[in-house]
Amino acid sequence: MKKCFAFIVILFFISCADKTNENKILYVGKELVSIDLSKINSTENIVFVGSSLKRKIFELKKQNASFKFKVVNADLNYPYGNSEAENVLILNNGIHKINLRLKYNSKKMKFDILGFMTESRTN
Repeated sequence: MKKCFAFIVILFFISCADKTNENKILYVGKELVSIDLSKINSTENIVFVGSSLKRKIFELKKQNASFKFKVVNADLNYPYGNSEAENVLILNNGIHKINLRLKYNSKKMKFDILGFMTESRTN
């Protein structure tokens, strides 16, 4: 009985840690679409935001400033990913979506953006 209880407690803590990490990743998305990226290269939760990503987010915000966010706990498939990203954050404005490859940088306590890809999206 004690082993079963210990197993349930461990699963609970793992589940909570995953949810906390997901919330941090969702906050990265909120930062990207709400902050004026033209004046900065990093945010509270992102190590560096490159110029091509800034331009793409600006274009998507002009199309539709309302975004939905989704977190995937894996990297993008080859040729877009190389299994180095821990998560993919999807920013979807209803017209297009951006898939951001993220890896947590424990030294800086922020996320590194390893790359991104865009695609047309209607739903």
